Amino acid sequence: MQSACCITKRGNTITIPVQAKPNARQSQVTEINSEYVGVSIAAPPQDGEANKELCTFLASILPGVKKRDVSVRPGTQKSRSKLVVVETELNVEQVIQALHSSR
Repeated sequence: MQSACCITKRGNTITIPVQAKPNARQSQVTEINSEYVGVSIAAPPQDGEANKELCTFLASILPGVKKRDVSVRPGTQKSRSKLVVVETELNVEQVIQALHSSR
């Protein structure tokens, strides 16, 4: 498990900086480092499809998290560098563990 990670928590809000890679064959976590979480997204980067798939994918791998609890912070929707916000009781270590487990 990596201790110096980019994921932060304030209250019940986890913030995950994501480097998105759209048009992948399947959605998956590709890397976790001190600056961002790399995620390949199985959707094109148009009409918000990649953002929707990113939120759906992260909700599917984080225990107890529903799709409605995951969103892309305004201002980062059109960039490949995104800030994803997750409303959850999970702590940072649990999120990191779930991301590693999905690789």
